[in-house]
Amino acid sequence: MVFKDLMQTRFACKKYKNLKVDDSIIYDILDSGRLTPSSFGFEAWSFHVVLNDNVKENLYNACFKQESMKTSAFSIVLCTPKTSMSPEDPLVISRAKRFPGELDEFLDDYRGYYEFLRDEGRIESWLKAQTYLVCSNMMNAAVEKGVQSCAIEGFMEDKVLDVLNLDKEKYGVGIVITFGYPDEEIRPKIRQKLDEVTTFYR
Repeated sequence: MVFKDLMQTRFACKKYKNLKVDDSIIYDILDSGRLTPSSFGFEAWSFHVVLNDNVKENLYNACFKQESMKTSAFSIVLCTPKTSMSPEDPLVISRAKRFPGELDEFLDDYRGYYEFLRDEGRIESWLKAQTYLVCSNMMNAAVEKGVQSCAIEGFMEDKVLDVLNLDKEKYGVGIVITFGYPDEEIRPKIRQKLDEVTTFYR
């Protein structure tokens, strides 16, 4: 199936069958997230996979008791680091060292953008935006395997971090995604026409 056809069949699934998803499929979904492009190649994210029923129940409560979480085969919480992301930050330096060329040149190139984000108070939103790119790739990778998904933005961040036993000083939550085999009919796409949302500058 071509990519556009896959996108026509993916929908925000609210109810899943009580069926497990093979580990091989879960790893494929995770790997699609890992391969997602990120700003400056920092990959400033981590993937937290919830398979345990007790943890899932607690996460369900932290996500305002959404049925999608309750019935999911598994879910993935995409987290961001709570760090300065400055050119001197250990995370930034460790990721920058992977690329060819001089480290100082890389950091000098990044510094101006970092200062813009810092001065505008946008570092946290910038990091969170990266997880949405991951989310999209994971959901599209899932539907290729017949697995549906639902992106959840309605969650209590502190409670999600408590459920996962993550340090609130070190982690933020970008977005939560549920996955499973659908127990409802695929809903048709309701979208605006392309010419209603597109402007060309030739």
